Amino acid sequence: MSQKKGENALSKWKDSASTGHYLTACAIIKNEAPYLKEWLEFHKLTGIEKFLLYDNGSTDHTREVLLPYLESGFVEIIPWENFLQGANHQHLAYAHCCIHMAHKTEWLAFLDADEFLFSPEGSPISKTLNDMEEFPAIGVFLYCFGPSGHLVRPEGLVIENYTFRLAEDDWQNRQYKSIVRPHLIRSVISAQRFHHILNNIPAYDETGKPLLHSTQHTHTSKRLCINHYAAKSLEELEVKIQRPYFWNLGKTDKRRREKLKQHTKLTEANIQDLTITRFVPALRRAMSQPLRPLVQNPRPKTTCIENSKESVLENV
Repeated sequence: MSQKKGENALSKWKDSASTGHYLTACAIIKNEAPYLKEWLEFHKLTGIEKFLLYDNGSTDHTREVLLPYLESGFVEIIPWENFLQGANHQHLAYAHCCIHMAHKTEWLAFLDADEFLFSPEGSPISKTLNDMEEFPAIGVFLYCFGPSGHLVRPEGLVIENYTFRLAEDDWQNRQYKSIVRPHLIRSVISAQRFHHILNNIPAYDETGKPLLHSTQHTHTSKRLCINHYAAKSLEELEVKIQRPYFWNLGKTDKRRREKLKQHTKLTEANIQDLTITRFVPALRRAMSQPLRPLVQNPRPKTTCIENSKESVLENV
């Protein structure tokens, strides 16, 4: 990549960057137990080394699902219940995570539990980020997937059951989430964007283009992408509506209207996208094996093994 604005400034701050993990992810969760194992194992395959999960008061069996990941060191849980009326607890969690991980990880990705971050090229995310180290923050565009004809929750993996998404030019696919250098972040703008200390550009896309707004005019996701499974089956939608997150406390009827409107829109998703299914064989194997203790490696060496039908990521 050619030199971009802020590169010289960034080089002055590299000495204060992480000496620990290379790529960590952060999320705020509540009652996501049925989906956590697939989500975590998927991201282990794609190169995330650690998850910080801010638990907004789960009442399902989230703790039981996460126990082996806690013991292995892959997951750290931070209790994050509603402790301040009127506050945006997601923004507060993200701010806390940036401070907490400022010198413990080189890159910090912010995701939701229905978002799957990967490289469509089949490479580990860390390899792609190695080519983007001149930037303080990378914006990764989302593809929003719909119910794909399911009325009840199907058996099997989310990434193989929900395969129809909206068109690339739909406004929901012109939004992005950020992967940031946490030691450079000075404030949280939104769940998507952050202020950093180098300039007034919240993030850059994978081509080096500045991303000034939360919704962009163009979408680019050839190297990094997030599949957002925003609308699953109608059965799962009802469970989601009833989930009392901090932003819908006492507003179930309003939340129902909003989620039904979103679900109706996403039933129009008619573009079948199977890119992520290359991970299915490796993901199934990973989910069937006991967890091993976490081996910290700030720059994991990885190889991408290709055959005629699938791409499988393996740590070496």
